[in-house]
Amino acid sequence: MFARLIFMATVLTIAASGLFAVASEEVVFTTSDSVSIYGTFYPSQAEGESPALVLFHMLRHKRRDWEDFARRATQAGFSVLAIDMRGHGQSVQRAGNTIDVKEFSNEDFGMMVEDAKAAVDFVQKKEGINPKQISLMGASIGANIALKYAASNATIRSVVLLSPGLNYRDLTTEDAMRAYGKRPALLIAARDDDYAADSVQKLSEIAKGKVKTQLYEKAGHGTFMFRVEPGLNELILDWLKSGKK
Repeated sequence: MFARLIFMATVLTIAASGLFAVASEEVVFTTSDSVSIYGTFYPSQAEGESPALVLFHMLRHKRRDWEDFARRATQAGFSVLAIDMRGHGQSVQRAGNTIDVKEFSNEDFGMMVEDAKAAVDFVQKKEGINPKQISLMGASIGANIALKYAASNATIRSVVLLSPGLNYRDLTTEDAMRAYGKRPALLIAARDDDYAADSVQKLSEIAKGKVKTQLYEKAGHGTFMFRVEPGLNELILDWLKSGKK
């Protein structure tokens, strides 16, 4: 039996490096169309009310892709929620029926924006988080989802987009970037990922607000860039903490 918000037991997780431990909480909540979304919440290690990040993975990937970054972000003073989007990982139930991303239509992909909405609603109600300081970060199709939802919610403070596309599965971003307005954005891609690099260039031209772009030479796509560019974690966190000046 699921309530609108269900908090599961807090567990202690250890970073792959073994250098530090971070408390994390496995959570599940429900979207407007009755999809059960599973996530991991990492509370800030700083005292007092914290800003928050909500993370969206790549197509056919899972929230675990963000583990290392999420732990680093908690050390930098952020609370973090990483989710399995519908049809991925544990998020494969809608009103008691199994769903699989391999069978999704473009309309189904469009409904992933509801996953973002439910995740932000969850974070905004979480004790210890400043609801006016929530940023979204996504990779590949997750980047498109982050921007699409941020464009519809003026309370989102900023977005970080790793390898966004102008159109992934009918999730378009040019219209979303225009609607996003003057809020700050960090756009990152690699030149060896031609479509994403071209998309970053186009989106930066459309943007109305303060935008920082980072184009690596050979770093691959989405969250794979973390494996190639060790400074990517610091670049993102420094930008988020700087106030995007």
